[in-house]
Amino acid sequence: MNLINRKLVTIVLSIFIMMFIIIAAFFIDQLILQNALQDVTEIENLSPEDKRKIAHRVLKRPISFHHDAYIILIEYGNEESIPYLLNGLKWYDFFNHDGDFTACTKDHCLEALRRITGKDLGTNYSDWKSIVNRKQKIEAGAR
Repeated sequence: MNLINRKLVTIVLSIFIMMFIIIAAFFIDQLILQNALQDVTEIENLSPEDKRKIAHRVLKRPISFHHDAYIILIEYGNEESIPYLLNGLKWYDFFNHDGDFTACTKDHCLEALRRITGKDLGTNYSDWKSIVNRKQKIEAGAR
């Protein structure tokens, strides 16, 4: 193998290893968050603010364990939770573009939005997006 081929193999292998580490770190983080959400004894000992922070952290990503996070925000969500809930609703609508599947997860998201805002604007992201002004909008993972 000549020097150029060795360098190329080294670069490709390095990229593969870095990608593996990043993906593994993402899934480990998700498992830790999911365990924190599902461990009732642990979450009962947390303050409402800590519960809300965990839920927000889970909702940063479009693919995560949103169900339990929405349930937490039904009880402990506040105005800071609205952009996370709207992002979740937007992701749900995107991944379910056919509109032929409704899960209780979306219902929990809508219930949290209705409780926090005191409004019932509909069942889709497009119905709700007008309640957030430009300052409140966050991109997925921004916080």
